Amino acid sequence: MSRCVLSAWVGLLVSVGWLVGAESSKEGPPPQIGTFALKGMAGPGALQDVWGDLLRSEAVRKELKIDAQQLEALTRISQKAGKAARRNFEQLQELRDAPPEERSRKFAEISKLAATQAKQTRKEIEEVLRPEQMKRLKQLAVQLRGAAALEDKEIQEELKLTEQQKNQLSTLRKSVTQQMQEWWRPGNPIKPETRREKFRALLKDSEAKALAVLTDAQKAQFEQMKGPQFDLSHVRPPRGGPPKP
Repeated sequence: MSRCVLSAWVGLLVSVGWLVGAESSKEGPPPQIGTFALKGMAGPGALQDVWGDLLRSEAVRKELKIDAQQLEALTRISQKAGKAARRNFEQLQELRDAPPEERSRKFAEISKLAATQAKQTRKEIEEVLRPEQMKRLKQLAVQLRGAAALEDKEIQEELKLTEQQKNQLSTLRKSVTQQMQEWWRPGNPIKPETRREKFRALLKDSEAKALAVLTDAQKAQFEQMKGPQFDLSHVRPPRGGPPKP
């Protein structure tokens, strides 16, 4: 199994530790939050990938007016999701020396399972939060992800994107992903500070190109979907890891 695949799962393990203080190492995959190029193991359309990161933030919980009972329920959901992710990761580790065909088959199975688990986690969160809290959480998720949210099925349906627009966004993401995989390839001599500079430039460029796919009306609607602006700078992981709560 490639280091890239394992790194993706490390990122997943970190992301599900919303309220229990999980933290990644300094060396690992590039940031997943607010990045157009990267997707979680739940697959395209998983806007809930960032819900956990938002709910870990005390400032966000205050913004949503999360009460003590809800916080307790969300913590249980977080712990449950974390255990499931760790089990999946352990199974992946066992595939290191497996034949290529078996690795591919098993990886597809675990990816499908992860998507199902993410869907269930989303459902459980929606059952805990009140409608107005969910509405605000979704707004903050769009703010945090930026143009990355344009590949979420829910967002695409609301914006009424055409198949051509969806294909353009998918092609752009694949192109950016390939570039970033090269930068984080084991043995690449590029210096960390140079890599970060390239990453920031690529992120800015890809965001602009993704928004350019939209019509003016869709751009205006997408901005409205973000709701009132909220400072989420503390939520964005500085070097691929999540912030502490």
